[in-house]
Amino acid sequence: MVCDFKNCGTKSFYMHGLKSEIKNATLIRSYGKASRPMRKNNGQRQRDENGFRLRAAGVCIRQFGRERQILLVSSGKGDDLWVIPGGGIEKNEDERTAALREVYEEAGIRAQIVSRVGEFRDEERKHRTVVFLLEVVEELSEWEDGYFGRKRQWMSFEESMRKVKRSQSPIIQRVQSI
Repeated sequence: MVCDFKNCGTKSFYMHGLKSEIKNATLIRSYGKASRPMRKNNGQRQRDENGFRLRAAGVCIRQFGRERQILLVSSGKGDDLWVIPGGGIEKNEDERTAALREVYEEAGIRAQIVSRVGEFRDEERKHRTVVFLLEVVEELSEWEDGYFGRKRQWMSFEESMRKVKRSQSPIIQRVQSI
């Protein structure tokens, strides 16, 4: 499944129309010094029968010389805290489409799904995240969250384990074993 976001059924920012969309957006996140305006869709996000927020995430990996690397994005909660691109599944959106949309918005990556890695629960934050392994089709030089200061970085699995948000360590460990 490859998603170009023209036919996904979701409203996403496009770089060519970004400035006009910014005027109508509500500020809900900030990344360091830059802020990301975005429509508030949290009321539109799905929850399971136990109240857990349903999320989807995409893990992009590549071979760089002899080293396998994983793509992470800055979290905005610290200069050196990184996360796997992902977020809430919107109403009328499936897990696969949500994962591709989140990777596109947060990391500027067009990708296709290789396989389902698994489901991960965060009891503290009441999140249930379905994670997919993705193959990168295109790495954009400009993307929605990048415009507002979010960074992306390819790093070794070892480095990613030191820098990733603690609750996402099990995801990286699972992907590393694939």
